Formats: sequence, structure tokens, C-alpha cells
Amino acid sequence: MDEVLNYMSEPVACLEGTASAVDAAKTMAERRISSVLVRVDGVYAGIVTRTDLVSRVLARGLDAAATPLTEVMSSPLHSMDHYLTAGDAHEYMARHKVKHLAITREGRVVGLVTTKDLVG
Repeated sequence: MDEVLNYMSEPVACLEGTASAVDAAKTMAERRISSVLVRVDGVYAGIVTRTDLVSRVLARGLDAAATPLTEVMSSPLHSMDHYLTAGDAHEYMARHKVKHLAITREGRVVGLVTTKDLVG
């Protein structure tokens, strides 16, 4: 079976919701990744992508150093169990119009898959 976990990236970068957009941009640049998960009160609450930083921070003229991730994240965080197939992930992402999907095992996020991961 073509399990989605075979396509996921790990470990997943995560920042607290109080972190700034600058913190997210630095983390993405340092790790050469395109997104970070956002945690609020110990729970994954959303995701911030490079596109979010451009369209929700820069394009609006916000102060990136003063803008918390909770203000610009996409929420809720979409997720799928690790044992489902890549086809299931692709279908889910198309149906919900998302490009990033958290992969979970026993309720914990263990990786992240993108639409590029599934077609590459």
C-alpha cells in the first residue's frame, strides 16, 4: 500500500502562536522549508506558509516583527492519519483546497506532506 507517511517530511517545524512573522520567516529560511506549524496552548492550531507571510503580512504592510502568528496563520490545521494512502491525501487536499497536510500517528503530528511531495 502507498502510505502517505512515505511522502511526508519530518521533523516538523513548530512555533508558538505568540511568535512573530519574522520568527517564522527566519525558521523557514534556516531550515529551508516552506511552512511552520503554529501551537496555541499546547495544541496545533494552524500553519503559516511562505505564501501567508507574503499575502497576509507584507502585502498588507504589517510590521512583521510585531505580528503574531495567530493573526496570519491558516486555521484549522488539516491533518490525516499516517496509515492512509497518498491517494487519500491528494483527494483530501484537493477537496479542502489545502497544500499542506499534517500527518498524525496516535493523535500526534509526526510529519507534513505537501502537494509537491505527492506529485514529485
